Amino acid sequence: MKQLAPALVALAVLLLGCRAPGSAPVTTAPATDATVQSLERQVEELKASASTIAPTQAATSTPHSAAPTPTCAAASPTAPSVMPTAAPTAPPSAAPTPTSIPLQQAVINVQQYTVFIWTNAAAGSGISLGDGKVLTNFHVINGASQVSLRFADGREEPVAVARVDARRDLALLQSGVRDSPAASFRDARSLQPSEGLIVVGYPRPDVLGASESTVTRGSVSARRQVNG
Repeated sequence: MKQLAPALVALAVLLLGCRAPGSAPVTTAPATDATVQSLERQVEELKASASTIAPTQAATSTPHSAAPTPTCAAASPTAPSVMPTAAPTAPPSAAPTPTSIPLQQAVINVQQYTVFIWTNAAAGSGISLGDGKVLTNFHVINGASQVSLRFADGREEPVAVARVDARRDLALLQSGVRDSPAASFRDARSLQPSEGLIVVGYPRPDVLGASESTVTRGSVSARRQVNG
């Protein structure tokens, strides 16, 4: 439409014989009827073209592409995540406590480790440690030239003094009996005053005899610490 406007203006100036202000008049030759008719037809054709071109351009103009509408893809349902469960751990077990047994059974258990010892000068008691070894007091064998013992099952034989500790009043004897019973020991530092005790042995065999061990019940009165 903008291109057709100058052409229509030029034709109008040509047909009307107009002139621009301030310019010299333009002299035109008289137009013939055929020329006028030809120009009129051209003007009509230009008008018709102008009326048809504008809608066509509007219709054929490329529309601005609209911004794509964002679409959200539906998320596929997923199984809820399960946190790994730690395997149950067993609670820490408490330290085993000594099992209570009848007094008579406790005495029988101790008697099987009790050993009767005699020398050419004295007599006393000992504890079987297994493999023929017996622990006794140093004062029992002190000054003796011969030492013998008898196990709870009745076996008797002479023994040798393997080691002594006069300061702690201990002596270790060695016999030839390899299958002797072995007593278990407890840490004396764990003993508490007034704790109950069972004493099994052969005190004063010259008075009480030595055919059987004696049994005495008592309690811990105190502990004596020997250093070194």
